[in-house]
Amino acid sequence: LPIYVGKAVPAGARMGAGTDVPPGKVLFKRLKEHADSIKAATNLNVEDFFCRFLVVDDIWIPLGESLIISRFTPVWNS
Repeated sequence: LPIYVGKAVPAGARMGAGTDVPPGKVLFKRLKEHADSIKAATNLNVEDFFCRFLVVDDIWIPLGESLIISRFTPVWNS
């Protein structure tokens, strides 16, 4: 079961602004931010975590995220 569901979208994407940042770089940056916060905790090991991701067109990102959150109710999303 997922403990967290999130999205990785380029800066400005929420406002419909075009971006030249490749999606892979945005995803890698977001995963690194999460890994850094896990490493900062004293009671968590980053090696105990893994991720799964789904690449979709921008229009489907909010729907996919909200459906997965409502279906699984991840503890870190509550």
